[in-house]
Amino acid sequence: MVKLYLKTFVVSGGVLVILMSLHSGLEQGLSQGIMFGVFMALLLGTLHIYRVKSIDPDASFDVHQTQVISVEMPYDAVFELCRSAVQSIERCTILGANLRFGSITAKIGMSWWSFGEEILVEVRRGEADSKTWVSVSSKPALPTTVADYGRNLQNVRHVIHELRRAAAV
Repeated sequence: MVKLYLKTFVVSGGVLVILMSLHSGLEQGLSQGIMFGVFMALLLGTLHIYRVKSIDPDASFDVHQTQVISVEMPYDAVFELCRSAVQSIERCTILGANLRFGSITAKIGMSWWSFGEEILVEVRRGEADSKTWVSVSSKPALPTTVADYGRNLQNVRHVIHELRRAAAV
């Protein structure tokens, strides 16, 4: 949690320190950048933590979310269920789906809560023909994102929920 506040402080305050130092001098840039960074870290960090905890009290606060599950179904059927689950996410566009390599890539456009997300689903054959492993990950489209307010966690949970519902896992 401290890491989240610190990253938010550095990113938001650091940018302002640089801009204000160029415009008004180093002393004024530092003071305004530090005050702005503290304010933004407290506001954005707390909002991010609140939203993530409202989805899952035990979830990580990281913006890159991943979950792996096993499904007692054949590989081809699980792959199609995963494709349907990803397509069911609002404003989601599938960029690629490769049955042979077991990968589905998708993107979600900008919203009030994020600059967009990238989703990757990897489907792997299990030890038995009827067991399949699925890894679902979602991350911000903008690599410098420090708070996503639970968007990537929601994406992963949505795909896993739809997969479990359809497969009755």
